[in-house]
Amino acid sequence: MKITENSIVGLTSIFTNKLRSFLTMLGIVIGVAAGWNCSNRRGPKTLIMEEDEKVGGRTLFIIERHSWIRKDDRWMRNPSREYLTREDARLSIAGSVS
Repeated sequence: MKITENSIVGLTSIFTNKLRSFLTMLGIVIGVAAGWNCSNRRGPKTLIMEEDEKVGGRTLFIIERHSWIRKDDRWMRNPSREYLTREDARLSIAGSVS
């Protein structure tokens, strides 16, 4: 008796709130499709690694710009904080290799 009564209440609620029912079903379908896509394919880790390699991957390096530099045996504030020169890149690469 309760199964029939619960089914009638459930179906009445579905047909009364059509927009809410549609949005709920749409959310379930999108969630299942996303889960299937991630598990069935190469996986999110592989996808992220491929995107990272497109940007730079192993050739990407970061140059830190110091706020103080040594010039003529004196420490002074770095006059330029916006632009890096080729010398800065060369010194940074030479410092990371040694």
